[in-house]
Amino acid sequence: MKRIIKALVFLILTISSLTVIFLVAYNQNKQFKITENVNKVLDDQPQKDTNKNKNYLTNQQNNQYTKPQTRNEQDNQQSQDEGQNIYEITEHEKQEIKNKLEIDQNFEKITQQLEKYQTQATLDLINELRSDLSDQQHNKKAVYSSDMTECLEIGYHWNPQTQDIQIDKMPATIKKVPDYLPWQISSLFEAFEGNVNEKISGLEKWNTYYITDMQSTFKNTLKFNGDIRHWNTSNVRIMKGTFSFAYKFNQPIGNWDVANVITMSEMFYRAKSFNQDLSRWNVKKVNSLSQTFAFAFSFNKPLNWKDKVSNVLYMDNLFYNAWVFNQDLSEWDTSNVIDMSGMFNNALAFNNAGKPLITKPVYKQDGISYRSWVVTKVKKINGMFIDTKSFTQDLSKWTFNLKKPTNINFFTNLDQIKKRPPKWID
Repeated sequence: MKRIIKALVFLILTISSLTVIFLVAYNQNKQFKITENVNKVLDDQPQKDTNKNKNYLTNQQNNQYTKPQTRNEQDNQQSQDEGQNIYEITEHEKQEIKNKLEIDQNFEKITQQLEKYQTQATLDLINELRSDLSDQQHNKKAVYSSDMTECLEIGYHWNPQTQDIQIDKMPATIKKVPDYLPWQISSLFEAFEGNVNEKISGLEKWNTYYITDMQSTFKNTLKFNGDIRHWNTSNVRIMKGTFSFAYKFNQPIGNWDVANVITMSEMFYRAKSFNQDLSRWNVKKVNSLSQTFAFAFSFNKPLNWKDKVSNVLYMDNLFYNAWVFNQDLSEWDTSNVIDMSGMFNNALAFNNAGKPLITKPVYKQDGISYRSWVVTKVKKINGMFIDTKSFTQDLSKWTFNLKKPTNINFFTNLDQIKKRPPKWID
């Protein structure tokens, strides 16, 4: 059955592509090389390495995240190439671009039909189709307008360190991109880092179903607040620093599917305006919330993630300098957390919404229970409640598997906590 479906897809793609090319050739009375055009567009997305994200996983000893190997050489090469990619295109060249996009979009329509079923078998089939279309060409130069405000063709390149096809970083002045995101691309690493515009036209129409990496995608976009609420993030695994230093970003992305994300560290770091409801996010696979809302000065929405945080190892500096945050976290499952250092450091308003923050049993609708705020695996607590000036909750039921700190600050200026401190092994 799979072979039949695959054959039908290729047949439809072939007929659609030939039809588009024939019409363009007829209208312009020119002969296009069909095979060449198709091969240029239908580049290969190779088989994914199941260990591709190993460079992003947490080093438990030093709590550091390791980026892929340096991209300086790639960035330098891109800078050298940019001058060659900027020019005023002719009407004939515009038609060629349109021709290639229409061929690609025909393939996109087919894959979108398959995506509706949202099954692993469907995804495997799509990946196989992309692999079969391979001509071992994974690189494409971007084309920009002469004033560097519009991307006419999206560029991408093969990244051997992460084993995926990565979008070329856009110039900071880009404010319009094609509606169509090439299906070959699986990584949006630093795609719009440093962009100076409030909106980027075309982004709202991108099909991001194949994207697995959104690390630093909108980092340092000080004005950006574009509508990306409808992006399909169901296959994304990396959201580290996605909106870090995105000062103005405040879009309702609470409906994003983040069920496959493994790290959200620094995701909203210094996203000073962000204040959207993320309570429906399924963060079950996330292992790091390190600095996720640090310096998110406006954020104060419910995070009733409860036992969905049971796989998180790192909560260090999670709400560091989140000045107005004061939501109820009393049912969080922290049983696997090893680092809570600086977690509520300078979270001036935090008092757990006035509710006890104690170790207690929590019962779910299916009858399964767990205990909230179990801290026996925590190894780092320095600065956890420093200058959390509103916090008055009783921590006497917490039991750390640590000796009582003597030279590490746990809290300061908190007389209430000092009267009812947590338990230590000594």
